[in-house]
Amino acid sequence: MDVLIVIFEMNNCLFTLRECISNSESYEELQDRVNLNVITRKEEKEQYESRYENKDSSNYCFFNVAGLRYLKAKTKKLIAELVPGDILFLERDSDDEYNNMIKVTFFDIIKSDEILLGYVPADKTVSIGEIIDDNPQYQCYVNDISCSLSDNNISISAEIKY
Repeated sequence: MDVLIVIFEMNNCLFTLRECISNSESYEELQDRVNLNVITRKEEKEQYESRYENKDSSNYCFFNVAGLRYLKAKTKKLIAELVPGDILFLERDSDDEYNNMIKVTFFDIIKSDEILLGYVPADKTVSIGEIIDDNPQYQCYVNDISCSLSDNNISISAEIKY
């Protein structure tokens, strides 16, 4: 995660530098804006990390999304762009005659479309089904992601806060 923040900060600094050159901003003004941006990114990182430090384990559930290897190449590329903290949606599969399967989806803002990522694993379907049925205000996030498109090694760890 630190590498991602550094890359973001570097890209943001380059953008700021281009902006400075085009606006003839003084070096001191540029340095102030860069420092302010670094402080803001550090605060965002601390907020994200503190969310995980203060967890009450009785209000959280974790699972690995199942069925990722069967996805189309476009969906796998989308998964490669997911980051921890992205919101996921859980819903019972209406096509399942026993109504035991729970779909894990992500809303693609660019395409204004809900993308099926996979399913809750069979061994967690009952417990997670109870969580989403009993807690309509639950929230589901990407907790961790590993994506190597070259060798088709993809995994998404999700967390449910309820």
